[in-house]
Amino acid sequence: MSQRAAIDVVHRIGRPKDGGSNNTMRPVIIRFLSRMTRVLWRGSKKNGYLKNNRLNFKEDLTSAARDTRRRLWPVVEAARQKGDKAYFVGNKPFINGIEI
Repeated sequence: MSQRAAIDVVHRIGRPKDGGSNNTMRPVIIRFLSRMTRVLWRGSKKNGYLKNNRLNFKEDLTSAARDTRRRLWPVVEAARQKGDKAYFVGNKPFINGIEI
């Protein structure tokens, strides 16, 4: 599957700043046709070109997932300060590999 065939739709969000200049950076939403392609793109965090150009990929969460993360963030942050490995997968928090 070519990269063109792997992407369903791409669009920018938000309005241009600085009087409508096209040179301003705005977030872009990319909808992938397959989960496999999405996983490959997410693995691009270590890509030198993206780092040098201050580009990154983030997951677009639903408002319910954002609220859950916001509510549970203090628990994850406290675990990190204790030295535990704490992170989110979607809206599910994990501490040392165990979902809480």
